[in-house]
Amino acid sequence: MLQVGPHVRPKISGGGGNPYAPLITQWNTENLGGTGSPTRTIRLPNLTRGRQLVDWGDGIRNYEVEHEYSVGGAYTVIVDAIITDWSFGAVGRYDALKLTNVSQCESLALTFDNEGAFDGCNNMTWTATDAPHLIQSLGVTFRDCFLFNGDIDNWDISQCFSLFGTFNRCVVYNQGMSSWDTSNVVLMIATFSGATVFNQPLPWNTSNVTSMSSMFGTADAFNQPVDQFDVSNVTNLAEMFRSADNFNQPVPSWDTSSCTTMRGMFAGTSFDQDISHFDTSNVTDMTEMFDTTPSFSQDISSWNVGQVTDMTGMLSGSGLTTAQYDAWLINLDSQPLQPNIPLGANGLTYTGAGAGGAARASLVGSPAFMTITGDSPV
Repeated sequence: MLQVGPHVRPKISGGGGNPYAPLITQWNTENLGGTGSPTRTIRLPNLTRGRQLVDWGDGIRNYEVEHEYSVGGAYTVIVDAIITDWSFGAVGRYDALKLTNVSQCESLALTFDNEGAFDGCNNMTWTATDAPHLIQSLGVTFRDCFLFNGDIDNWDISQCFSLFGTFNRCVVYNQGMSSWDTSNVVLMIATFSGATVFNQPLPWNTSNVTSMSSMFGTADAFNQPVDQFDVSNVTNLAEMFRSADNFNQPVPSWDTSSCTTMRGMFAGTSFDQDISHFDTSNVTDMTEMFDTTPSFSQDISSWNVGQVTDMTGMLSGSGLTTAQYDAWLINLDSQPLQPNIPLGANGLTYTGAGAGGAARASLVGSPAFMTITGDSPV
């Protein structure tokens, strides 16, 4: 097997024209399962033959994207070209399980056209210490890369638009990215969703981000400060921390005035911080916002919820006290609401003979006609 150290340019006869160090990868042809070519064959995840010179690691060099070996096993494959179409996601993860490591990557360009570059590479590790020469999108780049834990803090993502699902279900990934320039990122949807051990500080510029939906969903270990996030342009905070079991960080600086959905935002977390300052005047969906969050016991009675149309399960399984729930009901009854809003409050209690009970009775009648379920009087 050809051995190649980092940051080197192997001499591949006829390669020319590529100013970047070639892509160097390790493969095992005998890794089967899912979609893929037969044993002893490797198909690269880019569809254009004839544009790249490939050293297949067995003495064969050509411009093909698929190669059959005389003997199955482990091989180092070197691709000498400016690579703009490398995407396992685009080819249905074909042969993704055969890729076992990336040791050099400068020739790669990660753009809008080849999102999902390593999507589904379950067996891939990452020892490369260089970086792709161009990064415009990291959409689902490492999704389902179960062994990926590469140090990529040196990547220049200053031109990057999307971090959609970048580390989705990267179950061993836990590396710092404090050097990343995220000032042009717009999408942080599901960036760390399912990254169950990730717990690194993120001093990121999020001033242009519009969606953080599911950003840390089921990121069980995550409990880092996020108050530095500028969320003033974020419209979607749905399920941002849902089932991130350990998350409990203060967010006193958050400006949520642009947000339209907080559905499931803190559901299934350990969250118990003051968010009475949240501007909810444009929010329409609070479904399951604090569902199964027994730790949450805060006053939210100052919120403007005049645009909200759905509160299904919003407070079910939360830790609101009777006094806090009374205050919430009184707040709802004090403002004009959308008609027929469902409110889930399983396990909560209100003072049946007090102001909370009176507010509740008013809410379920005309003109609001709310449907409130799961609570009980004391």
